Amino acid sequence: MTPAPPPAPSRLATIWSELVAAAMAQPNVIQRRRLVGGARLAVEVHDGRLAVTIARTGVMVGTVEERTFRKHCQIPEDARRIPEEGQHTTPDGLSWYVGFVWAVEAGEK
Repeated sequence: MTPAPPPAPSRLATIWSELVAAAMAQPNVIQRRRLVGGARLAVEVHDGRLAVTIARTGVMVGTVEERTFRKHCQIPEDARRIPEEGQHTTPDGLSWYVGFVWAVEAGEK
C-alpha cells in the first residue's frame, strides 16, 4: 500500500513563505499582505531578526486566529511576543495588532 502524500501547504503558509522570501531578499523593507478574511500580515528582516505583525481593523486579533498564524507561519515558540500580553492599537485607535520577533540566519525561514 502506497502511503498518502503529505498534505499541501495551507494558503496562509504559502503567503507566509512568499513574504519571508521577499523580506530575506530585501532586508529592511516591510513586506505586507492583506488577507481575504481582513487580517493584515507584515514581515521584515532587520539586523538578523525576523519580525512579523498580525493586524485587524476594528477588532482585536482573536486568540484562535493568533494560534493559527503561529502554526501556519511557523512562528517559533520562543519568539518574543510584542506586547507580551494583550495587543497594541494604532495611534488612530482603528487597528489592533500583535507582533513576534526572532533571530534568523541567512537562508533560514
